[in-house]
Amino acid sequence: MRKFRDILRFTLVLCLINSLGLLASLNTANASEASIRIIRNQLREDTLFLSFEVNPDKVFTPQTLTFLQRGFTIRLDYTVELWRSKNFWFDRLDSQEQLRCELNYDILSRIYKCVISRTDKIELKKSDELSKAIEWVTKIDSLEILDSKKLELKGRYYYNIEADVVTLTAQDIKDLQKWLDNDSDERKGAELSISRTIFNIVIAFLSAKNHRKFSMVSSKWVFVKVSEESSNEL
Repeated sequence: MRKFRDILRFTLVLCLINSLGLLASLNTANASEASIRIIRNQLREDTLFLSFEVNPDKVFTPQTLTFLQRGFTIRLDYTVELWRSKNFWFDRLDSQEQLRCELNYDILSRIYKCVISRTDKIELKKSDELSKAIEWVTKIDSLEILDSKKLELKGRYYYNIEADVVTLTAQDIKDLQKWLDNDSDERKGAELSISRTIFNIVIAFLSAKNHRKFSMVSSKWVFVKVSEESSNEL
């Protein structure tokens, strides 16, 4: 009898922890719902696809645009998770997709270039229009999530989406350091000291003030496979 009470007590504690975790996730969604928005959650050709967008004003601040147009790379890393909701146990992670968008501006040709890396492919896009470049990295269309055969009929699901904005990449640091090293033979004393100071200030500014993270947790939805081209609304 005592063993049964211990098991029951342990189960109740797990349920409480799980519910607290869910409340924390919902609070995160409420706080950041203006930053990330789901456009479409669709079943197509026996595969679940998700389309979403990040508020471009949150990503491309005036400072970010300035550094982009001066040749620095803007990178957005996305992590998209599909969770199966469980009533009396921990929620289960059914799918995790990662996406990387690297955007830079060629000052000489005045062309924006974007490299989009998904799990199974790498795509290169080019344009001379800033509006298109911004859309490439903030609006993700038809991201493949999961084969519908792995979804449980009438199962309850939700998405957790995280976006990580990086305005200083390792290549940027390497380029700046190379520039400083090349000039070190010509610059002496005070000039070299000033160059290194500026270099450190630029790194501190880019990494601290323009490195931002956004996240959201979607509302729960029930998987119902009515027909092909159907949508599971959130």
